[in-house]
Amino acid sequence: MNNTGFKNLKIAQMSDNLKKGVISPIENIGEQIKNIRETLGMTQKQLAKRVGVKQPVISRIEKQSENCSMRTVLKILNALNCRFSGFIMSKEDLSAFIEKAAEKKAEALLNRTYSNMAMEKQAPYKGKLNGEIEELKKELKNNPGPGLWDD
Repeated sequence: MNNTGFKNLKIAQMSDNLKKGVISPIENIGEQIKNIRETLGMTQKQLAKRVGVKQPVISRIEKQSENCSMRTVLKILNALNCRFSGFIMSKEDLSAFIEKAAEKKAEALLNRTYSNMAMEKQAPYKGKLNGEIEELKKELKNNPGPGLWDD
């Protein structure tokens, strides 16, 4: 395949992906911007001029997209004739996230209480502590509220 055929294939693939709205994590948006810009045959300097920023800004965003504002990303995408259609995804099931937080909170609260009781020689046996941790964890899990998230 000659260079022109390769470029045409790359343009076709990029166009197809952009039309479909291929999902990509926000951390990769700089890389996506670079791929689109290069597919269009546009330099960083040319893109910077279209956006109204200096070329090093484009370079930084393409390398480290987490260091830019959403406003700038939207301007860049507009200059590349693209738009942003993002959505929020949970890293894990929210109930699992709540359960982990409830377990951590229950252990912290009861271990502190039982430590104080142990200093006064009033601590119950370990099995009772574990049972109470499970009860408190269940209560926190079933009724999550602001107290669950306090450190």
